[in-house]
Amino acid sequence: MSVTFNNVQELEEYFRYLEETIHDDERRLVLRGIAIARNLYIFSEYRKRQARLRAACHKPS
Repeated sequence: MSVTFNNVQELEEYFRYLEETIHDDERRLVLRGIAIARNLYIFSEYRKRQARLRAACHKPS
């Protein structure tokens, strides 16, 4: 199963949905995977933002 999220809010909504619907045995594995995915998403957004800031600071006048 593959799920794509456009932002952290969508990811957190899906996280809440899974918390309500998944059995305890499956939940731990799924939630761990989601936590990793969320952290990777946040980190990638941070890197993109940093790259944009660096590019803006180095624009020739």
